[in-house]
Amino acid sequence: MIYPELRHYLTLASSPETVRTFDNAVDVMDKYGLQGYMDMFDEVVGADPNTNDAGVVDALQLNLRTALTHLLAIQGLKVHEYVLTSQMVQVLDALYMLPDYEDQTQVSGIMDADFTEMEAAAELLALLMVESPDELLGYFEEVEPSFVESLRLRMDLRSGDEVPLDNDIYKYIKAYQGYRGVVGVPVFSDFIMNEPAAIGLPFARYVEMYQAHDGAKERSIDEIAKDLVGMAYLSQDGVEAPLIVVRQHLNNLFGDINQVTKINIAVSKLTVEVTNAQA
Repeated sequence: MIYPELRHYLTLASSPETVRTFDNAVDVMDKYGLQGYMDMFDEVVGADPNTNDAGVVDALQLNLRTALTHLLAIQGLKVHEYVLTSQMVQVLDALYMLPDYEDQTQVSGIMDADFTEMEAAAELLALLMVESPDELLGYFEEVEPSFVESLRLRMDLRSGDEVPLDNDIYKYIKAYQGYRGVVGVPVFSDFIMNEPAAIGLPFARYVEMYQAHDGAKERSIDEIAKDLVGMAYLSQDGVEAPLIVVRQHLNNLFGDINQVTKINIAVSKLTVEVTNAQA
């Protein structure tokens, strides 16, 4: 099923407001490069022929909200259950547009100010949404401690003038999808995947960004391994040999030989799992 077919069904079975929410959500999910959402919708529509239209639409809306919740989690945000799906779409759209906001001095000023992460998120989103910062504060149940730093990384990726050395972007996307299917949880490299212009840069460039990311210092051995392998699959020099390229940088990344050994083992195990899954 393609979206125009689903949209036709929604037009017949739901309200204009629901159709508009799905239209806007699909646009946002495409911007972020979210994969597989139409397969998820397709499974709902074809699941049970005895389910009435209202039940199908409810299930589609639940799946849509699940996908948007996942995207927000990658950005470091969790909203309350009472926040409307349409509002979740608006938040994601505003987050995506922030790196291109016309007054970057204002954006930087908010990120550098003495705000909590939640307050900074509300102030930043208010630049591009009709709601006030106080109203937006009511949206959030949780904001990750690394939210502002992660936004800086995305802005760095968006504004960078480096050009990928390999134009075959689909090679990286295919490799990353295989990796992503194994790890499941949100990872650091999702920020790179969400910026197509940054895919295919040298692995060392991603390592620099990773080292500058405050949250990286607090991650477990397993999480670090997932981060490094994800970056390798998106890098020009690691897409076809992730284990080799990660090993080349491990000693420079971590001075503790015990930590290097543990990460090396975790990286080796993960790359084998990804390779087997793709076989």
